[in-house]
Amino acid sequence: MSFVRLVREQMKEKGLSIRQICRSADIDPSFFAKVLRGERRPPDDEPVLRRLAQALSVDLVRLMVSVGRLPESWRAQCERPDVMAALNGLFSPERALSHPPRPAAERTKKVSVPSAVRKAPPPERVPVRLPASALSEDLL
Repeated sequence: MSFVRLVREQMKEKGLSIRQICRSADIDPSFFAKVLRGERRPPDDEPVLRRLAQALSVDLVRLMVSVGRLPESWRAQCERPDVMAALNGLFSPERALSHPPRPAAERTKKVSVPSAVRKAPPPERVPVRLPASALSEDLL
């Protein structure tokens, strides 16, 4: 999930305004508003993301991953061959192929259309005839 989408969902769920979040996380509201409009990149500084995660009551790792970062505490784990082998196994192309995508019928949302709308006749077309004098000479 993208950073902006995650933040907006949490703001809506918690009923928080940009100013409230920025005050709580000690972030410039103008900068943060530009981030949410897509005019600036999200912050990637871990202390800032920690404060934001606390202000939004969202998991720090989830917030950091949404901006393409790993927490410092995880970096040391990436040096371990067994951890990297497990991660590679989780995200290997072969594993992705073993979980085929859902059929299109399951992915599409079914919308119910009232019968009055389905049975309504198309609007009648009325031809409009303009005299040749009403048209500009460029069109003739």
